[in-house]
Amino acid sequence: MSWVKSSPNDYCDLTGGSCGGRRWLPAASTGRENPPLRPMPDIEITEECRALIAAEFPFNETWWRLPDGKWQMEIDAETLQRLQKVRRHGETISDCIIRVIIVTQHRRSLVDRRQMLG
Repeated sequence: MSWVKSSPNDYCDLTGGSCGGRRWLPAASTGRENPPLRPMPDIEITEECRALIAAEFPFNETWWRLPDGKWQMEIDAETLQRLQKVRRHGETISDCIIRVIIVTQHRRSLVDRRQMLG
């Protein structure tokens, strides 16, 4: 089992997926020296979403191919919480991630153009 360094206030928000138990984060601080550990949540995403994430963020994450063709990946609780805040009604988590990445890429290109024009 691998461990991730995190602040004592991190917690596992289980509203967006199951916790596979492969990596763990400290739970909310309880005033004790060693807070209890909670698993990081997993999300299921489409192949298109996985490919976009892999192209935009070159990191070595573990992905699991599911029988239905979707992918499962671990995500930290803070990122999941942020995605849940921007997720539209009826939107899948994959669609939300794709939308956020496209908007971010567009904004980045606008900033780059402004800098080139001086």
